[in-house]
Amino acid sequence: MGKNIAGMEVSFNINNAYAAKGICKAVEQMTENYSDICLIFVGTDANIGDSLAPLAASIISVKNGNIFTYGNLNCTITAKEVPFMCEFVKNAHPTSFCLVIDAAVGKKEDVGVIKVQNRGIKPGLGVNKDLPMMGNGSIIGIISEKSEKNGGNLAITRLSYVYKMAKVIAEGLQSYINGRFSPILTSNSGFSIE
Repeated sequence: MGKNIAGMEVSFNINNAYAAKGICKAVEQMTENYSDICLIFVGTDANIGDSLAPLAASIISVKNGNIFTYGNLNCTITAKEVPFMCEFVKNAHPTSFCLVIDAAVGKKEDVGVIKVQNRGIKPGLGVNKDLPMMGNGSIIGIISEKSEKNGGNLAITRLSYVYKMAKVIAEGLQSYINGRFSPILTSNSGFSIE
């Protein structure tokens, strides 16, 4: 991958053992010129497929003032909250890099793929919702096939599959958070403690 290339897009299959490391590296490159990062997890636990991002948010742990997270299983960001969230983030985090995480539908051969993109997304586009563009970058997990038959129904998938994908995304983001934002304490003996 090149240095912070506009329009960069990388993809990882959830069965790829290096997917989490790849996600971490891609996010590092996208955000290297920003001191504050805003992670926005879009979705709801009322729909199995759409619970991907809130599940990932509930797995990670953030303990740093330079990274802000919105949306998890206890406080979801659904389609009706997206316009308000866009306005809130614009006002509260005007200089932050905003990374949006969301579930998606796609072609049959793309199911199981996680895409990291150096551009925002329009949540709900795959299920015919007209919502505003969000974020400077995005991570989307393609959890089911969009077809005439299901119309892109995110509910037609197994929770174990969604959870597996959420864990891969969370692992990548946690590695990024730990590597970029964890404080390193240095003792007098010269050893570093993380």
